Order: sequence, then structure tokens, then C-alpha cells
Amino acid sequence: MEALSLLSPVQPEFLPPQWQKRFHLTVQRAAFFSEDYQFALKHLEVLLKNWKKLYIDYPEILKHTGESLYFLKRYGEAPRYLLWYYNLFPSGENNDLLLGKVAECLLRSGEKKLAIQMFKFVVDEYKATEGALISRIRIAEIIDENEDIDEEAIGESPEELYEEVINLRPRSPIADIARAKLASWYYKHKRYQEGAEVFNALARRNIDSTMLLEVKSNMEELLTDWVKQLHQEHKFDDIIHVYEVYNRYIDPSIHPEYLYYLAESYRVSGRFTDAIHFYGKALNFSDSDLKEKSLLGMGICYLKLARPEKALTFLSRVKTSQLANYARFFIGKSYIQLKNYSSAVSALKQIAPKDLKEPRLFLDQQWW
Repeated sequence: MEALSLLSPVQPEFLPPQWQKRFHLTVQRAAFFSEDYQFALKHLEVLLKNWKKLYIDYPEILKHTGESLYFLKRYGEAPRYLLWYYNLFPSGENNDLLLGKVAECLLRSGEKKLAIQMFKFVVDEYKATEGALISRIRIAEIIDENEDIDEEAIGESPEELYEEVINLRPRSPIADIARAKLASWYYKHKRYQEGAEVFNALARRNIDSTMLLEVKSNMEELLTDWVKQLHQEHKFDDIIHVYEVYNRYIDPSIHPEYLYYLAESYRVSGRFTDAIHFYGKALNFSDSDLKEKSLLGMGICYLKLARPEKALTFLSRVKTSQLANYARFFIGKSYIQLKNYSSAVSALKQIAPKDLKEPRLFLDQQWW
């Protein structure tokens, strides 16, 4: 940076001819390594134009030109210089990363199939290098994001590609990136348990704070969707297990429905005190629909615990039309427990059994 600040004001046209070439070479290096790619490119273009054979003695100018174009997102131009450099030094250091950039340029230019071929070449030729690991991840992402890509023709699924990266360099930061992407892939394909296990293992590793926040956010979304599916499938014991293993990831202020599903699971499992606890938590955060369901659930639990007076305080607050039919049913049962039969009849007369539609989560065989 200091060299660049000193050299920038110099006007090369006033230098002796033998110094002009040296000046442009020095400035492009300083600018390139300072990540001022636009300024580097300005001097690289002068070198390539005025000294056409200079790349033979200074091949770096080809590499720096290609990479500067790449970082400036000029993807249509960069491959020419990157491949030019590669052809001069096919066994050069970091060629895995260089060819990976070529593949990325092809992808960004809309050449998905050519990009995959180049990424696969990097994987086949460079095995466990950083460029090959990144290439596996990029192939997996292309397959996952493009339905027109034939996975069978590639020979590996995204899951297999991510697992290869993890197994080849298990302790590396790039393996953690692969873990996060694998977990997200599981989530996308509704393989919730596998996704949760990978996210959980990743969160326990020494990852940076930004990735940790992203992992926790994704984990929270996954758990909420997983529990919702389990609730739809009436797998209430599984919901309780998910909570017991992963509860530290859930922020109830963001996902109050998770608390409701958990409360429902405890209620159906006969753990009414636990259910009341979580219904109460859901009430603090819920929208109107979830609040009504939580009120109904709390009323049922208090009735099951033979506390009909307490049950009535919650059941009487249910106003939504369909839920109110269930609430009236349990209000009637509460009054029966209290031996207040006239009030029970009054509540029950307001509904008909046909109004209590499937699924009958609230009404077990004993109530019928």
C-alpha cells in the first residue's frame, strides 16, 4: 500500500524508456497485491500493449490480468489470460485455484455444462487441494440449483460431493462450509433429522461468529419445519425428543408455533402440567390464531387435571368459530364435573357433533 501511494503520482511518459517498463511492472504488482484490481489492470494493459513478448520473461502479468478481470467480474474476458498462463505452466503452483476461477467464469457467463466439466477436471487432477474441494462444492450447488442438470451424468449427488469434502479435510474451514451446505441440502429435501445432526455438530465446532449465527438461524428454521411435519403426522413423542435434544436453538419470540406444537405433544402424551407450561409460553408470543389454540389446549389440560374452574377461565376466552365448537364441548364437560348441569346443557346445545370435524386431536375416545 505504501509503495502504491508513492508510485501513483508518477507520470511514466516523463521517465526514460528503459524505466517505463519497470515502472508499470512495479505498479501493477503493488496494485494487484493491494487488491486495487482496476488500477492494476490499467498498468497491465499498458504492458501487454507496448511490450507484446514481455509475458515470456514476466508470466505473472498474464495471471494478474486474468485474476484482476475475474475480481472485477469481467467473466467473459478473464479465462483467456488465465488459460494462457496455465498453458505456459501446466504444473504451476495453485493451478487448481486458477482453473477453478476459469470454471467460475464459465458458470457466470451462462455456460453451466462447460463449467461443470472444468470443475470436474480440477477435482480429477488436483484431488484434495483447496481448488478441488471448492470445485466439489460448486458442482454440488449447480446440481442442486438447476433442475436441467443431469445428476446421473455427473456421477455424484450433492450429498456425496459435500461428504467427500468433509472426509478429505475434516478439520479445515472449507469442510465446515461443506457441512453447512450439506445440512442446508438435507433441510431443503426435508431430511430434517440428518440436517439437524449436521447443523448441531457444526455449531459445536470452533467456527467464526458470522457462520455460527447463520447456522443457528438455519437450525431454528429447520427445527420449526420439522416439528410442524411431525405434528401433522401425529408423532408427538418425536416432537418431545426434538425439544429435549435441540431446545437451545429455538427463540420462542420468533417461532412461537414451536412452543404450541410442543405443548400439544405433552398434552397428547398425558403430561398435562408440562403442556400447560408451554401453552402459557406460547400465549406470550402468539398471533391470534395460535393464542386461541393455546387457550383451548390449556382448558383441556386443566379439565384433565380435574380443575374445571381453571379450565373454564381459558375455554371461555376462545372465540374463533371452529375452535369455539370444541371449547363449548369442553365447557360443557367442565360444568358436568362441577355438577352444574343446566350450564352444561346450555353450552352443549350450541353445537352439534358434525361441527367437530376431523382431525380430532382435541377429542380422544374417552370424551366421545
